[in-house]
Amino acid sequence: MGFINPEENPDLFDKISNIDIDEIIEVGTIEWEKVQRGIDKSLERPKFWIRLGNHNIWTIFLPMNKYRNWVGHILAEESERLGSVPCGAVASIDGTKDRVKISLRSKEEFNAAQLAERYGGGGHKNSACIRMSSRDFNNLKVDKKPSRRY
Repeated sequence: MGFINPEENPDLFDKISNIDIDEIIEVGTIEWEKVQRGIDKSLERPKFWIRLGNHNIWTIFLPMNKYRNWVGHILAEESERLGSVPCGAVASIDGTKDRVKISLRSKEEFNAAQLAERYGGGGHKNSACIRMSSRDFNNLKVDKKPSRRY
């Protein structure tokens, strides 16, 4: 515990009291702006519907899933606005081009984990994951959304 033990690190409290809060806020703001630009750029990619169970899920394919949490939640909101369930998916390569990872993000009472479990995946109520072959993933793609049903 060297960092927080005053006997091992006696100048710790002096260091803390000399922190420039304005500098921390400025650096944090700059970093968040970088993240926001990454999210915005990710959302410029084409979106499409996939069918999981009885639900069409608004989906995007990202080569890197760095922003999947934010993008997935935004897609869940867009999916709901478009008349489907409040669940979005971010698909990405899972190790090799023959495997796909689908990160599901949902809101409200829609249970992404229950949906993922139907396909051998799992997770939490509003954050879950499925892994499958690229062929199986491509077979999930559909042209239009269904009516909203849970």
